[in-house]
Amino acid sequence: MAADEDRRLILLCRNGDEEGDRELMNRYEKYVYALRRRFSGDRDDALNLTQEMFIRSCRNLDRFQRGRPCKPWLRQVAIRLCLNHCVMEAGSRRSSGPGAFPHIND
Repeated sequence: MAADEDRRLILLCRNGDEEGDRELMNRYEKYVYALRRRFSGDRDDALNLTQEMFIRSCRNLDRFQRGRPCKPWLRQVAIRLCLNHCVMEAGSRRSSGPGAFPHIND
C-alpha cells in the first residue's frame, strides 16, 4: 500500500537516511514538478522550486503528522513555496521597475 510505503520513507528520512530521501523524491518529483510548472510557467523556475521544495520538506519532516497521507502534505509545502516565490518576484519587479525610486533623478 502506498500510504505504508510513504510512512516507511518518512521514517527513513527522519533518521537521516539519504536513500529514503531519494526514494521519496523519486516517488513525488513528477507530481511536484507538474504542480510547480503550472504555477511558474517557466521550466527552470519549476525545476529549481521543485528541488527547493524537497530540501525544505526533508528538513521539516518533524512537522509531518504520522498517519496522514504524504502527498497532500507535499502539495501544501509546494504551493506555499511557490506562492512565496511569486510574491517575492512580484515585489522585486515592482521595486525595480520604472518609477520605483522617484527621489532619484537621472
